[in-house]
Amino acid sequence: MDESAKLIKSLTDGLEAINKTKIMKEQAAMVLSRQQAAAMPSKQQEQESLSVRAAAFPKFGRLPAELRRHIWKMALPGRRVLEQADGVAEYPELCKKFRPPVIRAVCKEAWEVTEQNGLFVYGSELTASGRTWFNPKQDVIIIRDPGEDCPLGPFEDCRPEIIAVDRRYFEQDQNFRRVLDLVLELDSCRRLIILLRTAPNLTYQKGAAPKLFSLQAEDVIWSYYADEKPNGLFEEDDVSWKKFKDTIRADWDNEIRDSGGMDKIMKYGGVPVIEGMELIMRKEDETSHGF
Repeated sequence: MDESAKLIKSLTDGLEAINKTKIMKEQAAMVLSRQQAAAMPSKQQEQESLSVRAAAFPKFGRLPAELRRHIWKMALPGRRVLEQADGVAEYPELCKKFRPPVIRAVCKEAWEVTEQNGLFVYGSELTASGRTWFNPKQDVIIIRDPGEDCPLGPFEDCRPEIIAVDRRYFEQDQNFRRVLDLVLELDSCRRLIILLRTAPNLTYQKGAAPKLFSLQAEDVIWSYYADEKPNGLFEEDDVSWKKFKDTIRADWDNEIRDSGGMDKIMKYGGVPVIEGMELIMRKEDETSHGF
């Protein structure tokens, strides 16, 4: 690694390390500023606002362009979970819509970073739902039924890299193959998330957004008494995430071996990584919109 690459890596590591602390400090400062502003006369508030804007990042433009773009990229929204609403509609909608990244309105350079890292979907032209900015590399798409003709809907041409399927979809044995077919046909897919989602986390409420939390190997995703476990599997025990993941892999290995399609699969990057995550509805925070 040459010296310039080492310098960029060092700057990157440093930025990532201080990012969380910096955000917390900025949010705390914002709260304090609002509290102070509430006690000011209106004219003084206006003057204070102008001075604060003028003092923000006075030397930012002097940074190297590559570093500035990296900072803008770090300010993009964090991972978001997108799910199409139930029902057949001429213009499909999302269960939860997110605002575009706030940095799109800052300057041309920041706007270009959002264009390079995402695109708008669910809202072109006459769609009723409005447009949603989508980052194919980090946003997660929940697929309700991988066996449908167009399970991705408007995301079909967006080259998503992460898709999610609820564990309950695997109740029928043939659905193991349907999920495999989906991830192989979607050559951009690099990760498949199997969702653990309890009843309270199936509905969307105002001000809440779905968040994902990794499952551990020993986490139980089906109890001994559960009725919806996959047919003929796990009849006598609780089902841990590791056990279910191993079952999916074994089933897929058999399907791939019987089809003789391993060479073609490897040509397109292999079978996606399988991860287990629990979906929980949480209060929406600012990471959904960027900083």
